[in-house]
Amino acid sequence: MPLHHSTTDYLSTLQADFALLSKSIAESHWTASDRFLSGLLYRMLSKPATPETNCIQLKLPGFALGPNFNEVLLYTLAVVKYRQNHRTIQQEPYKPKQGEWVFRNDDIYVVKTQRGQNKWGISPAFPAKGMHGIYEVEFKEPVRLLPNTKYEYKPRATASGLKEYRTFFRTKLRKSKLPLLSEFKHRSVVLAEGELWQINNCLPLRYLNKTGEQRAHHLPVQPMIEACGDVATAIEHILPSMYFDELVVVGASRYRNVIPALRKKLNSGDVGRLILIGDEKFPDAKTWEMTATEIQYLRNCSFSTLKTHKVSAAGLVSLVEGLETLLQKYREEFNIDLRECISWLRPYLGLAIPMGAVRDGCLQYYQQQIENRFEEPEWEERWFEVQQYDPDEIRRNTLPIQYLFREIHSYFETNNPKWNSLIEFCAQNHLHRSWVMLGHEQQAKAMEGQNVLYGVGSRRWHHQSIPTVAQWAESPEKYIPPSTRGKLFLPEISQSFQLLDQLSLLTLPIIVLAYAGLEDEYPDYVLRSYFLAERAKISHLDRHLWTNCRLDIDPPPSLTFTNSVRIEKLFSIDISKQFIPGDESSYEWIAQPCKIRFTDKTYYDTHLNRRVELLKEGGQRKIVAVGTLIAGNRIRYYQNNNADAFEEVIRSLDTQGLYEKIEAASATWREELYNLYLNYFFGDEDRLFQQLKNHGYNNSQQVLHNYLLSSNSTRFPNYDTLKAIHALSLQYKGAGSAFDLAYREILSYKRKDKSLRQRIGRELGSELMVFENSDYAIKGPVLSLLTENLIYLLIESIQEKVVTSIENR
Repeated sequence: MPLHHSTTDYLSTLQADFALLSKSIAESHWTASDRFLSGLLYRMLSKPATPETNCIQLKLPGFALGPNFNEVLLYTLAVVKYRQNHRTIQQEPYKPKQGEWVFRNDDIYVVKTQRGQNKWGISPAFPAKGMHGIYEVEFKEPVRLLPNTKYEYKPRATASGLKEYRTFFRTKLRKSKLPLLSEFKHRSVVLAEGELWQINNCLPLRYLNKTGEQRAHHLPVQPMIEACGDVATAIEHILPSMYFDELVVVGASRYRNVIPALRKKLNSGDVGRLILIGDEKFPDAKTWEMTATEIQYLRNCSFSTLKTHKVSAAGLVSLVEGLETLLQKYREEFNIDLRECISWLRPYLGLAIPMGAVRDGCLQYYQQQIENRFEEPEWEERWFEVQQYDPDEIRRNTLPIQYLFREIHSYFETNNPKWNSLIEFCAQNHLHRSWVMLGHEQQAKAMEGQNVLYGVGSRRWHHQSIPTVAQWAESPEKYIPPSTRGKLFLPEISQSFQLLDQLSLLTLPIIVLAYAGLEDEYPDYVLRSYFLAERAKISHLDRHLWTNCRLDIDPPPSLTFTNSVRIEKLFSIDISKQFIPGDESSYEWIAQPCKIRFTDKTYYDTHLNRRVELLKEGGQRKIVAVGTLIAGNRIRYYQNNNADAFEEVIRSLDTQGLYEKIEAASATWREELYNLYLNYFFGDEDRLFQQLKNHGYNNSQQVLHNYLLSSNSTRFPNYDTLKAIHALSLQYKGAGSAFDLAYREILSYKRKDKSLRQRIGRELGSELMVFENSDYAIKGPVLSLLTENLIYLLIESIQEKVVTSIENR
């Protein structure tokens, strides 16, 4: 997509502005993008923090960072902080004291006595031959160093490092007489990769590991920049010591799960402001979001051309239209809108690999995922919303939809339109080597022996040898060398703007495979949406905080689509975020019941999307979905072994009275059963049991006996039991009784109770792991609402075991 001239003018002015700011900071090997980011960071760091700007974000896609980014960040931050400290030290000159270590005339000395105003007696800290004794000197700009009790001096290396330190800042700040500073009032904390401390050994930086041990501290001066790898380490070992101007967090993985903890540090005044650098939005932060448009401009490259190749599949179109017709009928008859389930077809429509075992496995997986969705609590909830409470009736209404999905599945078992069309297109256009983007890495096995190269939209598994689009965008010459360049085929164009950012930076032509009659308009729809989103980012008002450049946007021409409903529903879900086997995150794993068996012969009934902690070799830990586990994995997980504690959690989190309503509904069915037993069957449990069996009750008489006990705590029985109680109540009391009027509500709260407990259990398990791994420093939204005693009761329920198998329930 070509740049509009107004955008080009805007970016040109912006680049010149930021390049000027970074001119003295930049190293010779920095790219135009590096200099741009350095200038932008310089402006962000130099602007005083205010209530409006005490939380700011540089939102960068990962592929935009480049290999020099840590150096860009460190040098820019160091120059800004040194300049701020230089202004402070000029106002408050330092006077040495007896016993202090100082740096003078490129060597290190110890102060022995004061012999008058601005005169001191000093001796060499590491005297050479003939250099013993005390020398009287006059200090104009004395440099106080750390005592040898706090720093391990190396006679030549330490002095040499101090000289390089002085030279670095004199060069960067362009002041030949700039004093060397050793104490700092303006300081920063940086959370970044460990390699940060290896970039330059002559900067006043200290890096701490997770236990708070000093990993690096190269100079005998106070650290101007404190650094570590995560928020928990900063909270425990750095932030309590003193005030810092800013806390800089690099990488979304470092701030994603600790937003409340970061906010707390900002609000408490421990830091003057937060600066977040990552590709995930930080709530309420003033943000500069770098766009692919800017990256393309700075790299001086052109966007890839993108065209659509229509694939004929009349039989598929007929089946999809049949599904749309059925869902529209349900909308009219039952006032229920289920058209979003059309989006479940996305995995099928995006499949373009050869026939064979891999493709068969993908199809089987897609079908199983769709079948499971009809069993999810959310499916029944949709019917409850339109007063359809009878599960048998819901199943009858669901069957026609299921049958149509099965027919569509059968179509793909014998037809492979997009792959066949891709091969035919290559043959007709004499494309001997072309690229195809796979839906996920496991499809790579299907490509063996095929005359195409392949990659994936993003890496979700462990196949490091399979390139991603991000890698293509970063190093096109490496992954797509000119000798193999043909065209890139996309089996579908994703709504993921992050993926489109990466695709836009490729230099080879892109062909989108689109089913004629189904996906004709979708590429135009996505590209238009992408274009508008890019323009909105570039013209966002937050940018005015750091630049006076403005971009005036003309209203875009209006476009109409012949089937906007299909575009809205069929493409409402990004295919890259669903139906992908093998992902270690949990969002595409649905709540399918499963049983984990362990080496100690125990088991754990849970769901595939439940998150547990995977313990890796070397002490590494990672939160993953149960659906990704394999035999031999050692895991830690929260198991609800303390019913009272879990009930207290639910009560603590209930802010809308749902728990009380569930409890009331639970009491209603028990009271009705006991009322029938006492007043209509006069305590005859045998006769009550037989009558309930006549109405579909399918449990034992012992279970019924337990239900009748006053100590019974069963919240809800199964549906067949409730249905039998309702039928018996109608037989003896007739319609319109209190229980009859409450019956549908009881069914609804039974389902809500199950959903509520599953959700809280899932969130609680994840947050407990994060809390424990952060040495009890980081609380998520759930734990933040619980008492300390309750939290530690829950921690006692965390289990550590080795998996032998995972079975469906």
